[in-house]
Amino acid sequence: AAWGRKLWILTEHSLGMADTKTVSVTHCLDLGDQGNSSIAVQPPTGNVWIGEIDYGLVYRSKTGGENSLPVNANTILTEVYANDKLLMPGDSDGSVAEDLAFINYIKLKAEENSLAFRLSTGIPYSQPGIETGYYYRLKGVDKEWKAVSPDNRLISYPYLKWGSYELQIGYYDKGNRTIKIKRTIDIKIAAPWYQTWWFRLMLALVVTYIIFQLYNHYRLRNNLRMAEEDRKKTLE
Repeated sequence: AAWGRKLWILTEHSLGMADTKTVSVTHCLDLGDQGNSSIAVQPPTGNVWIGEIDYGLVYRSKTGGENSLPVNANTILTEVYANDKLLMPGDSDGSVAEDLAFINYIKLKAEENSLAFRLSTGIPYSQPGIETGYYYRLKGVDKEWKAVSPDNRLISYPYLKWGSYELQIGYYDKGNRTIKIKRTIDIKIAAPWYQTWWFRLMLALVVTYIIFQLYNHYRLRNNLRMAEEDRKKTLE
């Protein structure tokens, strides 16, 4: 795929860029063991889109040089949903700051508490019923690892409480008979307005004001009562 003086070269395991003016080639991206068959350059940004049957990613070509962010196609997130809304890099709310292939942090609003993730596990949809060997769990919710199904790679967590979570994706190591974590994504759901520090401060000030007014009211009534008793004694 060509864009200006850049010629993008896609192999089965990597992405490279050849500069037609300087006749130099730069290695840009490692793509793991997943086969890659599709590439496109998006005008006018020059971003490079790479895809296969069940995943896709975007390489921002304007960063220049070699991309230091490693990509493993077996643990690529193809889609992230919050309350059934697809999150995209560059959205005004800033939930996702980078391409899904690279992100390690997702920041959400208090009402965005129903999450869903679609994973690429390296097994095409044309091979249903084959175990992927990949597992996931959401720390703070799951106590045990759950297997990623090749027939349904959309994992969902509805109605999460506000707070911090960590999505862990791992694979089963047959030699050690353990699950090794391959990727983690930190997730933070903001506290609702009634749980924020400024609301608690405002509530404390309101309570203090009410107590102060009640005290003044009681003191005023007591002073009036004492004045009335003095008046009666004077009349007597």
